[in-house]
Amino acid sequence: RIRRLYFVHTRKAAGTTLEKFFARVAKRHGWAFVSIEGTPAQLPQRDDTFYVTSLREPVARALSHYRYEGRWNCRKLVYPKKFPDFVPLANNSRTLEDHIDRESPKPEFQQCIDYGNKPKRKRKLWKCAKNCYLRWFGESFNCLRNVTHSYETARRKLMDYNLVVVTERLGDPSYQGGLLRMFGNLTTPILSETQKMYCFDQSRYWNEQYPAVIRDETLANLTRLNEWDIQLYNELNECPNGVIFPDLPEGLS
Repeated sequence: RIRRLYFVHTRKAAGTTLEKFFARVAKRHGWAFVSIEGTPAQLPQRDDTFYVTSLREPVARALSHYRYEGRWNCRKLVYPKKFPDFVPLANNSRTLEDHIDRESPKPEFQQCIDYGNKPKRKRKLWKCAKNCYLRWFGESFNCLRNVTHSYETARRKLMDYNLVVVTERLGDPSYQGGLLRMFGNLTTPILSETQKMYCFDQSRYWNEQYPAVIRDETLANLTRLNEWDIQLYNELNECPNGVIFPDLPEGLS
């Protein structure tokens, strides 16, 4: 019997939309709802819990994250009166190259965050551009010293989840309909609406005013730096016979 829904909010992969959707699902069925973001994902261990998350093509996810809060400080965009001397401009926006490199000066697969003496509860991986799925779902959250091991750990964990939503497929009405039917023929427009995040309007406006410069060589480097995430995404998104959503078995809710 399902009594709990555990949702891993992967940043810039329709996480806000899906978090609201699965909160509605949990409420509909009387389940407890747990959502985590920026912290290590749990390995499915509880029989009473439905585990779910989402994946988006890694390079597209990284670029979206860059445009959202990588170019300018979100807080400064949202509260301009508190920062009267700050005006978003092309020449004060962080470049994509800097956004990719700012996590750590260490080699590309040795990204480590030094938290010093900060309490463990404050440790989060909030901004991420390189192999983020391996870091959120793998065993080595802060460092990818053993990339192969992190990949296998993330893969096994995701394969044990009850549902992995592929963000790109949410634009398909049949995919949306399958999700709604799976959880009891829910009637909600959440999946087809744009759910606004903390600085969604502001970052979109300023990105329109000053479009980001994405160089071909930087894009190629970003692709190379995410090769393990891309491999993981492709494997989880491979459905040669299409996507078939099961009905929620009777008696589980």
